[in-house]
Amino acid sequence: MNIDKIAIKINCFINKYLKSSNKVTAVDEEKKKEQNISVLISNPRIKLISELHGNNCTVKRPNNWLSIIYFEQYRRLDEFISNECKIIVNNSCEPSNLKKFCIGSVKNKCQIQQFKVGRKYIGNGIQLHFDGYDVKVSNLSKTNIFVHPFGLNLYHNKSHKKIYRVPPRSSLLIYSDLCFQQLLSQYLKNGHEDPRILENTCKIRISFTLGWGEGHLYNDITTLPCWLELKLHSPIEILNTVLGPSTTRPSPVIFR
Repeated sequence: MNIDKIAIKINCFINKYLKSSNKVTAVDEEKKKEQNISVLISNPRIKLISELHGNNCTVKRPNNWLSIIYFEQYRRLDEFISNECKIIVNNSCEPSNLKKFCIGSVKNKCQIQQFKVGRKYIGNGIQLHFDGYDVKVSNLSKTNIFVHPFGLNLYHNKSHKKIYRVPPRSSLLIYSDLCFQQLLSQYLKNGHEDPRILENTCKIRISFTLGWGEGHLYNDITTLPCWLELKLHSPIEILNTVLGPSTTRPSPVIFR
């Protein structure tokens, strides 16, 4: 089969899949458990789910589009999972719900002043907005936030380590469905990139108040008092279908 046609077919599939993935209605809720999307996957240049051309496989819609892992330095303290299109992450001490991740209620046995001060500066935090295709972050706090959107860096041929500062009352696109589609199509056509790199396009790291890397006091995000790692479930599910489950591949390459 012509390689260009393969890339077009994959693009059509991703469009169809993501278009329906978060347009949830009452009817969708009833059918969600049974709904699968069939796709023909055929590429002779890389090993996909099957070595047979034209193998018919299915992609299950993720129950939730996002998970957020909260860290203090290298310590993983909590995980938040939701399917809401708008999600707030702040320092409130109220119980978290599907629309709000309240870091103030997260317990940490390590009572270090640096962590307490770091949480204080989170304040009103951030809002994440998912429109079914792209993800945007808005800074609701009184201090800067810093974002590492690996996928957009890769797509725009920027340094893998480039960090973006988002001032208060400002917003930034941190994930683009179109960019992800084109990166995946490029990989399927060329097949020479490390597939683990694609997994990193599904992850975004965000720190509060303090940046890291070139031009900052801290070299690594794991030395910061308060930071988040976002995992986008829809593109991860697509990669697992097109390239095989992540458990069969080496661990993702982490660019800090």
